[in-house]
Amino acid sequence: MAKKFGAGVVTGVLATVGALAAGLATYKKKVVEPEQKEADRIEQNRIKANRKSADFDSTEKDTPCKATFFL
Repeated sequence: MAKKFGAGVVTGVLATVGALAAGLATYKKKVVEPEQKEADRIEQNRIKANRKSADFDSTEKDTPCKATFFL
């Protein structure tokens, strides 16, 4: 009887650990990864916007103001 009890405890512990691991893996896949992807997407958009803004500023400085043609 003691053997059966010990085997049952071990089986229960392994089942609990397995269920916990599966739950954590599911949480990571459904919650953490999408948040990271969204944060990465926002960061990439910010980089692109800064690059476009820098390009716009540099072209704006290179072109003379139209008002100077009339003076």
